[in-house]
Amino acid sequence: MIAVALRRTWAMSRAEVSLYLRNRSIALTALLLTPLLVLANSPVILRDIDTISIPTVILQLVVNMSLMLVIYFNLTVIFVARREDGVFQRLDTGEATRWETVVATTVPSVVVLLLQVVCGLVLAGVIAKSWPISDPLLLLLTVLLALALFAGCAAFTSAYCRTVESAQYGALPGFLFFYFLSGIIIPLHLFPEPVPTISRWSPLVAVNHLLSLSTGTDPLTNQSTTFLGAWAQAGQPLAALGLWTVLFLVLARRHMRFNRR
Repeated sequence: MIAVALRRTWAMSRAEVSLYLRNRSIALTALLLTPLLVLANSPVILRDIDTISIPTVILQLVVNMSLMLVIYFNLTVIFVARREDGVFQRLDTGEATRWETVVATTVPSVVVLLLQVVCGLVLAGVIAKSWPISDPLLLLLTVLLALALFAGCAAFTSAYCRTVESAQYGALPGFLFFYFLSGIIIPLHLFPEPVPTISRWSPLVAVNHLLSLSTGTDPLTNQSTTFLGAWAQAGQPLAALGLWTVLFLVLARRHMRFNRR
């Protein structure tokens, strides 16, 4: 049963990769816009940061931009395009389940994100002159949870977009919400309470907290931390990330459309 489902998902994923590469606007957005935004934001963000934390911030920038652009923004457009082209409706009448269809649709974007994360790790390693990750398991868990969260958010957002053109605007409020509450672009400690405390439960702040811990850096003190110390501090951001992931997956399951609007 599981093997059959995996074969169906793999077959649909290969078809999705072909469609992904044919759409130049989506492919260029995924492959070029993330590195360009990272380069554009780097001078401002890195200006007042010490050398020790630069690799961590570079990794956070790459992961943040990839999640927002490659996963959330692009997937919202892709979901709407597949729905309005009748692809989802045709697959829905076949043997594939809706979850298999959605997972297969996300595969190209996930591959691009993972490649960009690897590039971010290499860049951070070159800057640090050593391997930047001290806890690969925490990094992997963070990326997987964030992938599910932003894919679920994209599926939910697509339900309220009628056309591919409107999807580009429909995803903008969510993009800006994630962008400005990431804690990288605008340091959240500059705001009065309770904004910093509440923002610790926002998705990208939790992601950045966990990414920092995975590099062996305590984000609160900017000092190095141990393996056990990192996991001891990972409870709250993992809980925040888990809650947001469950919320968006439930909303996606309830509201995502598979028939043309």
